Amino acid sequence: MPQPCGDIVLDEKAIAGAVDRLARQIQNDYGGQPLVVIGILKGAAIFMSDLIRKLRIPLRVDFLRVSSYSAEGRSGDLRLEFDLTQSVADCHVLVLEDVVDTGQTLRFVRPHLLGKGALSVKFCSLLRKTTSPRDLLVDYVGFEIGADYVVGYGMDLDGLYRNLPWIERCEATKP
Repeated sequence: MPQPCGDIVLDEKAIAGAVDRLARQIQNDYGGQPLVVIGILKGAAIFMSDLIRKLRIPLRVDFLRVSSYSAEGRSGDLRLEFDLTQSVADCHVLVLEDVVDTGQTLRFVRPHLLGKGALSVKFCSLLRKTTSPRDLLVDYVGFEIGADYVVGYGMDLDGLYRNLPWIERCEATKP
């Protein structure tokens, strides 16, 4: 079994501070309007759990699972593996991501949700890599990080380390 990388990039206190800051920004922007918060599985689950408990606005939650990896582990075209379980028609939607890297997932999700009748679609990501496309609109960002691969706080390496309460840098990368 691979060992954790050990190089902590963001500790629990820094993450909690970012979650608080993001929750305040979201509450201010939505001004009490009802909201549907959609987490991108599996990486955003822990971030979503912490963030929605800080929001004091009416909200519903749902999930999407999108994959760009084939059965052979190669990156390829995006496919929807798990769709919403409730309607977003005539709703404001906030999509939560763990990390924005290439932006491929967000470019796929926005038209998908607008096609389902969402009034608006905004994106919130705990992490945004400095190498991600700058033309990609991410409305709320917890931290900008370098191109390194990271694990912890919901993010994994071969299914491991999602349960770490902090975020670590790894030298290993996905195929």
